[in-house]
Amino acid sequence: MRRLRFTAAILSIPLLGSFMLGCGSSEDSTRDMPPTTKVTKKSSTSSTKDKVVSSSEGSGASSGATASAGATELESTGWGTLKGTVTFDGTPPAQTPVKMEKDPEVCTKTDPKKLQVWDVGPNKGVANVIVWLRAPKGKAFKIPDDMKQWKGEPVTIDQPHCAFEPRVVALYPSFFDPQAKEQKPSGQKFVVANSAPITHNTNVTPSSTLINQGGNNILQSKSKQEMVFRPGKPNQAGGEQTIAFTCNIHPWMKGYAKVFDHPFEVVTKEDGTFEIKNAPAGVELDLVYWHESMNAPQVLPEKIKLKDKETVTKDIKVK
Repeated sequence: MRRLRFTAAILSIPLLGSFMLGCGSSEDSTRDMPPTTKVTKKSSTSSTKDKVVSSSEGSGASSGATASAGATELESTGWGTLKGTVTFDGTPPAQTPVKMEKDPEVCTKTDPKKLQVWDVGPNKGVANVIVWLRAPKGKAFKIPDDMKQWKGEPVTIDQPHCAFEPRVVALYPSFFDPQAKEQKPSGQKFVVANSAPITHNTNVTPSSTLINQGGNNILQSKSKQEMVFRPGKPNQAGGEQTIAFTCNIHPWMKGYAKVFDHPFEVVTKEDGTFEIKNAPAGVELDLVYWHESMNAPQVLPEKIKLKDKETVTKDIKVK
């Protein structure tokens, strides 16, 4: 009997090795995928009522979903403005009550809307949707000189009670220089702060650990920490990375950042409106959007082509 058991154990070793190899990462560092992938697909529709496509398949993958090394500059004929509203298609989901047992004296002061996946206004406008323009694969945006360096305050996610505020941000830490064939810093800083009277921690999960580093950082009351994220590899253009934030002390807390190498991105306001100023004109671009409920960014099938000094309105519906 002992001999049979020993033989069975030896035979099981190759199978165990195969299982361990099968669990290895096949992650492509140039492709942005959500930190956690849901099995159930979320559908999205545009106001044009045409079928949108995921940026990880179809026309999305062939038009900039993968970062490019040695990209050349995308020539434009001027600058325009793209604006619109993201609205919920159908009846918005009801708010889900959140049970906050840890630090209730502070956490119960949190605005319930800040804890919801869907923040939908009275006119069905959807907040916290990131909308951006995407250059064709192999091309890098021409960045206006006055937009190459960040002039504002650091982009900050605070935790005044027990929610990340804002819940979603878009980051522009660098831009691709087509002449130097490398990323150059924009000077934009990103900070996670804790203005609450209690301790929080920030658990960071990047979509690609080959591009950005994860971690678990304790933030004492009234403290803050600068974090550095990259849109892609230093010699690549068009990278798009997702960073997910959670708090292990208060596990209902969720937050997200998307990282770009251009400033042609924006997060929708509470009423669902967005506006991208100084967008390249005279070239065809993809209009892409992402909400935390989606498995991957969505691309509208109709290309965007602005004229110089033109303002174009493009509305989007999601569900």
